[in-house]
Amino acid sequence: MRERTSARGGPRLPITLEGTLVVGSGDEARVLAVATCDVGMGGASIDSPERLVVGAPVTLRLALPGPRDADTRRVELPAVVTRAEGDNPCRCAVSFTAARPSEIESLKRFIFRARDDRRR
Repeated sequence: MRERTSARGGPRLPITLEGTLVVGSGDEARVLAVATCDVGMGGASIDSPERLVVGAPVTLRLALPGPRDADTRRVELPAVVTRAEGDNPCRCAVSFTAARPSEIESLKRFIFRARDDRRR
């Protein structure tokens, strides 16, 4: 399987990860069950059960599997919707914004480990 590279030059891993997307904030926040299509250190493509608004701030929550079940790492990645196409599911692109360095580092380790596992 070929890895894709984003415009930012980082690797993008074509992988399906179940997660949630928090849309909005406070009492008006909605939590949607989503699945990734690919993930990179700068963003992700996801399938959402509802159409999202381009420019909307969101938070993508993922559980990144580790080498052992006990090593699963949960990350919360603040993002903005940069593309939304189609309905049910809506294919969306999100760009990570202001994510904590530790969250990005966990994502980076996951991407490189998963990429290396696929090459074996």
